[in-house]
Amino acid sequence: MTEPDTFLDEARRRLQRGDYLKNPEAERELRRWMGVAALQAGDFASYRVALDALEQIAASQTDEIATAYHEWLQSSRLLERGQRKRGLALALRAVERVGPESPLWLQSLAAIELCDAYFSAGELQQAVERCEFAERLAQQTDVAYDVARVANLQGMLALNLEQPAAAIDYFQRAAGLFRSHGLAELAALVEDNLARVYIDIGDPQQGLRYARAALDDELRQGRAIHALTSRANVARAESALGNHAVAAREIQTSIDEALAMQQLPLMTDLYAAQSDIAERAGDTALALQAARAAAEALVTLQEDSGNDEVLTLEARLAERERQWQVESLQRDKAMADLQLRQQALQLQSDSMKLALAFSLSALLAVGSAVLWLFWRQQRRQAARMREQSLTDPLTGIANRRRFIATLEALLANPDVARRHALMLLDIDYFKRLNDEGGHPFGDDVLRRVSACLIALLESDEQLLARIGGEEFGLLVPAYDSSTAMRIAQAACDAVARLQIQHDGRVWPLTISVGVALGAEQRALELSQWMRSADAALYEAKHRGRNQVVCAVDVGASQSASSQNRSSP
Repeated sequence: MTEPDTFLDEARRRLQRGDYLKNPEAERELRRWMGVAALQAGDFASYRVALDALEQIAASQTDEIATAYHEWLQSSRLLERGQRKRGLALALRAVERVGPESPLWLQSLAAIELCDAYFSAGELQQAVERCEFAERLAQQTDVAYDVARVANLQGMLALNLEQPAAAIDYFQRAAGLFRSHGLAELAALVEDNLARVYIDIGDPQQGLRYARAALDDELRQGRAIHALTSRANVARAESALGNHAVAAREIQTSIDEALAMQQLPLMTDLYAAQSDIAERAGDTALALQAARAAAEALVTLQEDSGNDEVLTLEARLAERERQWQVESLQRDKAMADLQLRQQALQLQSDSMKLALAFSLSALLAVGSAVLWLFWRQQRRQAARMREQSLTDPLTGIANRRRFIATLEALLANPDVARRHALMLLDIDYFKRLNDEGGHPFGDDVLRRVSACLIALLESDEQLLARIGGEEFGLLVPAYDSSTAMRIAQAACDAVARLQIQHDGRVWPLTISVGVALGAEQRALELSQWMRSADAALYEAKHRGRNQVVCAVDVGASQSASSQNRSSP
């Protein structure tokens, strides 16, 4: 029997015995935990029962806390399914039910849930602010579990914001708090977050140790969804260590199980991991196939409706927070703290009784949704996936994998693809520059050129990528050759104006550009389109560099040359 199921079965037995008939507040806490456990087990029938029970408690007891729990559970499910705006709107609506007169423990819980929801919705800066507020409240409650939970969320935010040192510090703090209060299993869950950090910073051996331990624990405890991401971490670590067959098997298992459990928000990152692993193993066909699947999964995670409601609720929340601050200043702090602590202790005692009754499984059910929501939500909005798996680490722009995947996705709609231009840009005489100035200087040139080109982009529909060495790819909407040539020439001119100094001299810098219009391709296929742009780039080099050539002109030029050679 898996742990979430064990908890649910025991909770049902207690409800059937009537243990909570005279204690609706305790039943409310139990129902919330049952809803969280049901989500973790993928038992959506039990999840629905928990929602219905909370709704009944809210109606019969006029219990705003039960209503807030109901909305937070719904929010978690919506966010899990990738419906970010609707999920965030529900979380905000639930927070509105918690005011300055509410017990401090409930204010702390509301702040933590809102931090979690913003993070899950991909609103990272908002999440950072909410977590700071939640941290202050959690420390006032002096409940170690809440403090540790916030620390874990802050660690996941730091990791997502590319701050690995801070992430490690937060995770270790959270794990230490959990362990010091006898929650070793929760500490182990946090430490699996550490596994990903160590893999990312180049210590796969340490990452593998953490990931294997977490995977074993999750399989033993029945946390199937959590096991998907731990197994993916195992695959990443094995790949980095050169164990390609093991890595391929583990990531494929994770993908198969995620599909079987319909965990669609996870798929973008899982496919991206598979693409990385396949590329490292030299399997370019699988790497491209997985990159294409990652791009397609990303397309399915389009922004859902509800943005206006979120903005309205955020404005109301901001106003209420200002009111809370004013009211808080007007109250006598000592008396307020005493009263709030008394209320907190009264209601918290019910929760602690339940925790003791159901042992660690109840706490795991509550904590698991938060501790692992990072990885689920990260797959939903794929921000970190774009930063790590689809980004060139030297220049910070898109890499070849993202460029090819975007082209593949574009080619799925030929009518749209024909309204685009594909350009290949190459830095002239880069080898000479790299050899004479040194590799660090060459890297700096690549970064400077990337920054120069990215500044020229006029919309999100234009994509610049470093596709290898000193070669860049640029994909832009262009209905005709004049538009494409104007953009390409602007890139040429901008790079030529760069003043790059090194070792006391100014280094001249130019690029050559080959342009291929989608509308001019006889067979609109990826390989053919790339070859057309490459042929135009080669012709630009042949004509003396620092210029733009369109593939149409290359075809006409080659045809004319052929006719001249055949003439007597």
